[in-house]
Amino acid sequence: MIRFATQAGDGGVHLGKHGSCGTDGVGAGLTEQIQVPGNIRCEPADSGDPNAGTASGQGTNVGYINDLGEVTGSYTDSSGNTVAFAGPVGTFRTVSDPVAPPFSTLTAAINDGGVVVGEYVDTAGDFQGFTEVRGVFTPVEDPAGTAGTNVAGISNLGVIVGFYVDSSGNFHGFELSPAR
Repeated sequence: MIRFATQAGDGGVHLGKHGSCGTDGVGAGLTEQIQVPGNIRCEPADSGDPNAGTASGQGTNVGYINDLGEVTGSYTDSSGNTVAFAGPVGTFRTVSDPVAPPFSTLTAAINDGGVVVGEYVDTAGDFQGFTEVRGVFTPVEDPAGTAGTNVAGISNLGVIVGFYVDSSGNFHGFELSPAR
């Protein structure tokens, strides 16, 4: 059972934190967990990710779950590199924007159509948003976001939300609706 639910998908899959469901069956502190329908035990969020480090400050962070049970998140490997992923539990795929500096891509959400949104931190330290569909990356940049665009979510209709930072350092929310 998930003790602190952080998100629930329509398909009955839940994300949360659990204080007593360790990978060894013994209490292991507060860890990311995924609960799948019909599964009476908690499944560690990093169960499909053998590269996640196990030392302090390493491991897996799950950020979003869609109605099909696909998740986005990141893990920190034993070298301290942050690697973004998306997909069904147990078959995560790495998501890395090809124009991003190494280990700077973060995934924010995935809709039921498999469209992943996220951002990376460029060499100037600014966030640059993107969408990813089957390995094809498309930038998401608000023209007023001269100091960066952060993409936070996407609906099943393709509406993207996030925020941008203007040249004065002010934050502004945005909604980007697809052309119809």
